[in-house]
Amino acid sequence: MFELYILKDKKVAIAETYQEWVNFFYSKERIIAKTSFVKGDNNIEVSTVFVCVPNIDNTLFETMIFADGDSAYRETHSTYEEAEQYHKAIVKYIENEVNGDNHIITELKRI
Repeated sequence: MFELYILKDKKVAIAETYQEWVNFFYSKERIIAKTSFVKGDNNIEVSTVFVCVPNIDNTLFETMIFADGDSAYRETHSTYEEAEQYHKAIVKYIENEVNGDNHIITELKRI
């Protein structure tokens, strides 16, 4: 059987019981950051979470960018700190694009 993971004080830990993992998985504690942008009729959401079960690349953190509700981009991370830093960096980038006259929403929809 494979390991089920939770976060304790921003550090990865193995869940002691299946119920502990389930409780953590359905809690807001696994959300590291979530940011939304609206420009006209377009929406972008950046969501960074602890996934609780390793991704195919054996990472436990991921950031997803959604353009108008559709998944447009995904990046995985090895640590809480890396995930948090990436979220802040991508949000800053998107803020600059959304506040400018660039076409980030169109580009995200094409990915």
